[in-house]
Amino acid sequence: MKTNDNAEFDERAINEATYTAYCENDFTQLEQLIKCGLDINHKEVHDTLKYTEFKVEPMENLTSRGFDVNRKGGIGGFPKFFDFIRDLEGDVALLKRVLDIKGIDFNTTSKRGRNILSTFDRSLETLTLEQADDYTLVFIKKIIEKGFNYAFINKTGETTLHYIEKSPKAVAYLVEKGLDINLANANGKTPLMQFCVEASNNEAYLEAVKKYIALGADIHSTINDEESSRHGWTALHYAILGRVPLIVDYLLSIGAKTNQVFKEGITTLDLVIKTHNQQIMALFMDDVEAHKTPSVIKSMIAFFLVTKNYNEIVNWFEALPLEDANWETLHSASIAYRDIGDIETATKYGVLAIEKFGINNFLLDNIVFIYVMSGAFQKALDIWHQYRPDFDPTADPAANTIAHVVVAYDQLGKYKDGFEDVIVFVEKAENTRETKAGLLFFNVACLAANTNAIDDAITLSARAINKDYTSADFSDSSFDAIRDTGIFKTLMSFADDQVLYLTFKKEDSTVTFYSRCHDEYDFITEHGKVRSAETRSFNDLGHMLRMVYSEIDNLKQDGYKAYAVDFLKIWGPVYDTIFKNIAASTQKPLGTLNVEWDFDHNDNTLTRPYYVYSDNGYDLDYYDDIYYIPTQKIFETIIKEVVKRDSFKALNKKETVQIIQSEHDAGNEFFYSYKVL
Repeated sequence: MKTNDNAEFDERAINEATYTAYCENDFTQLEQLIKCGLDINHKEVHDTLKYTEFKVEPMENLTSRGFDVNRKGGIGGFPKFFDFIRDLEGDVALLKRVLDIKGIDFNTTSKRGRNILSTFDRSLETLTLEQADDYTLVFIKKIIEKGFNYAFINKTGETTLHYIEKSPKAVAYLVEKGLDINLANANGKTPLMQFCVEASNNEAYLEAVKKYIALGADIHSTINDEESSRHGWTALHYAILGRVPLIVDYLLSIGAKTNQVFKEGITTLDLVIKTHNQQIMALFMDDVEAHKTPSVIKSMIAFFLVTKNYNEIVNWFEALPLEDANWETLHSASIAYRDIGDIETATKYGVLAIEKFGINNFLLDNIVFIYVMSGAFQKALDIWHQYRPDFDPTADPAANTIAHVVVAYDQLGKYKDGFEDVIVFVEKAENTRETKAGLLFFNVACLAANTNAIDDAITLSARAINKDYTSADFSDSSFDAIRDTGIFKTLMSFADDQVLYLTFKKEDSTVTFYSRCHDEYDFITEHGKVRSAETRSFNDLGHMLRMVYSEIDNLKQDGYKAYAVDFLKIWGPVYDTIFKNIAASTQKPLGTLNVEWDFDHNDNTLTRPYYVYSDNGYDLDYYDDIYYIPTQKIFETIIKEVVKRDSFKALNKKETVQIIQSEHDAGNEFFYSYKVL
C-alpha cells in the first residue's frame, strides 16, 4: 500500500487530528488533512496510534479510509491489528465485529515471526476454561473463513494446536480438518504437554485432557532433545511440573510410565518430590517407600523442610548414611532438631556442615541463631567474628544473620560495639531474606536507640515500619530513651495510621503537614481565607520525618504551636443535617451510610466536596466543601459522638448501621459499625 511519509504536514497537526479522530471518533480535522493530501498511512498517523487503547468504531472508520492495519510497529514490530483482540474479555459479539474490520491479513506476522495466535492466547488469561473453549472456537472458525493458514508451522515448530490447546472444541475442529494432535514443536513438546503444564487443578481441565486423549493425543509421547534436562519427559511429567494432581492421578490410572531416568540420574520420583505438592506426593508414596535411595531421602528431607514437618525430617535423616549427606541435608537436619528442641544435636550437625563443606550464609545464620536461642551469646559473637570475613551481605539470609548477631550484642550489653559492627552491612542486606520483613532494621534500631543515636534509631525504625512493623512492636524497652521525643511519637502515629497529619497554628494562620503515601507530603498553609499548598518529595519515611521536623523547628521559632483541629465541631453539624435529611426523605431502615469525598482542585487538599448516599435510598450529589477526616482514629472519635445525637436516634435503622468514609473512584477508607441495642 502506498504511503507518503515525506509530505509537508505539521506533525503536531497530524498528531492532534489523528488523536481526536481515534479517541473522540471525530474525523473532522483528519478529513481536512486528507483532502489536503495527507496519506492516511503517514508515519505520524501510525505513531500516534501506536500505544492507544483499541476502539472498534474509530478503527472501522480509519480502515474505511484506507488505514493499513497490517503495518508493523512498536517495540516488537507487531501489526496494528494484533491490538484489536487483546482486551475483549470473551465478548463474542465484539470479537466477530473486530475480525470483520476491513483489510486484516491474518497471516501477517510480527518482525520476529509471531502470528495473531500468540496475542490471542494471552487474551484468554482472564477467562475460565469453559469461556475460553467457546470463544476460541468462534475465533478459529472466523479467521480460517478470512483466509488464515491454520496448517502453519512456525520457526520454533509450534502449530495452531500449541496456541489454542485451552479449547477442546477448537482442537477437535482442527483435528477433524487434518491437524496432527501429536505433532511436537522444536523442543519436542506436544499440545497435550503444553496443556498439562498450564492447567488448573479442577474438573474442567481434567475433562479437557480426556477429550484430547479421545482425539488421539498420545500420553507416551516424549521430549526428544538430548541437550535438554527434560529429554524423555511425557505429559505426566508436565502435569507434575504444573502441580496438577487431578491430571497426574488420571494419567497414572491409564498407564502413564514412571520408571524413566532422565539427565543426571533424575527420576520421576525426584520431580514429584521437588514440586513440594502434598497431593501429588501422596500419589507416589508407595514408590517413595519402595525406593529409599540416598537421593530420594535427601529429596524427601527437602520436601518436608518446605512443609515445615520437622519430625519427618528427623525420621528421614536418621535413615540416611551420614557419608551421603550434603550441606543442605545437614543444614535441614540441624534446623529440624533445633525446632523440636534438641539443641545439642542441632549444634552438632550445624557445626559438622561447616567443618565438612565450608561456610556459607545459611550455615552461618543457623549456627548463630542456635547459640542465640540457647543463650550462648558470646559463642554466637565468636563464630560470627570467625566467619565475618566470608559473610556476603547481599546474599540470603544476610538480613536474618545480622538481626541475630544484634540480639547477641544486645544481651551482652555491647550496644555501641554492636552498632558499629553491623551498620556497615545494613544497606547491602536490605533485600535479603529475613524471618519477618523489617526485622533487620528494627533490631539495629534497638542498638542505635540504646546508644542514644536518635537520628539513626528513627531512620532505621522508619524503614522497619516501611517493611512490616507497627507501633505495637516498639514497646521494646530499647526505645525508652527516645520514646518521648516528638519525632518518635510522629513515627509511631504513622505506623498506626499510615498517615502523616500534624497541624500548627499562630493567630489566624495554620500550617498542616499531610501525607498518606511513601514519597511525598503536602505543606498546606492558611492565612485567614487565603490558602496554598506545596508538595514536598522524599526518599523514605525517615527522610520525610527529618524534613518535617526541620520545618517544624522553623515554625516554632516563628511562634507557631501544635494545634488540634476540633473535628467534632466541624463534622457534628454535618452528620446532624445528614441524619435529619435521611429521616425526612425516607422511612426505610438505614443499614449503610457512605460519605464519599472527592478532590475539588483548589489549593487546600484537606477541604473537599462530599457526596452522601445510603442503602435506604437517600442520595445527595454534592454536600459542600468540608475539612477532610485524615485517620480512622479521628473518624471513630467523631462517629462515636454523632450516633449519640437525637437526629441519629430518630432514624429507622437496621440491626447494624455501618458508616463509611470513602474516596470517589478509589474505594472505602474508614469504617464504623453501630449495633442497635
